[in-house]
Amino acid sequence: MRMFLALFPGSILLITEGGGWVWHNEKKFLLKPNHLYLIPRFTLSKYHCDNFLNQYYIHFLNESEDTLGVFEDLSFQFEEEATSIDFQLIEKLNRCAELNILNKCHNFLIMR
Repeated sequence: MRMFLALFPGSILLITEGGGWVWHNEKKFLLKPNHLYLIPRFTLSKYHCDNFLNQYYIHFLNESEDTLGVFEDLSFQFEEEATSIDFQLIEKLNRCAELNILNKCHNFLIMR
């Protein structure tokens, strides 16, 4: 079992295999394959993985001080089922930006 607390910039997770959970905004979200998860920026989150979890993840910041961030003043779902287009776009970003695919929960959300 692996669990830790984190405070990251905004994140998008695309789970490809395995599972675990993330807790934020007073709710626990089961991390399931073929699902996207949105984590608001600088939200205290608790992460857990029992066995393994394969995922793509993207961290982002809103640098502008005069506009609202992606998560400010909006109501949205934190979890969505991923479509084939989601996989294609994230795989394309992975090729272009050399994002990491993490394979074991001991590497969960740690950039190499």
